[in-house]
Formats: sequence, C-alpha cells, structure tokens
Amino acid sequence: FGCFDLVDPRTGEPVQNFDGSNCTNPDAVTAFRAALRANGLYGFVRPPMFHCAPALVISPEELKDGFQRADRALQVFDEAFRA
Repeated sequence: FGCFDLVDPRTGEPVQNFDGSNCTNPDAVTAFRAALRANGLYGFVRPPMFHCAPALVISPEELKDGFQRADRALQVFDEAFRA
C-alpha cells in the first residue's frame, strides 16, 4: 500500500486541501482521474493524495506495469499545469 502526494508543480504545495477547498487546478485533478481509468487503473484519489494498493498476489512484472500506468497518469496531471 502506498500513497502519492499530489502537489501543484508551480508552488510545491498540495493541489487542494483534504476538505476539497482551495483546489489550485480542478482540471488537472479531473484529467488525472480520467488518465488513471484510461490506463486501466482504479485508485482512490482524494486530493491531495493518490492511494495505490496493488493486489496481494502479484508478480514483479505486473507491479512494474501498474506503476508505469500510474506514472503515465501522473504525467497527464503534470501536463495539465502547463496548458
């Protein structure tokens, strides 16, 4: 089980508060969620955190593939701040 902090790359601060307030880029969060689904991942995204929990029985190759998919979704998140 792991967790990534979703931060605004322009400030280094969390993209929003836990209560949903002060979201600096709602479009980036929406794009990230969509990119996860597009990459076949269903994760718990509660900004400013993205939780990931791989299957308990998983091969090293499957784990690597899952994190590569998450990385692609995180790239979409980062790119949304450049648009």
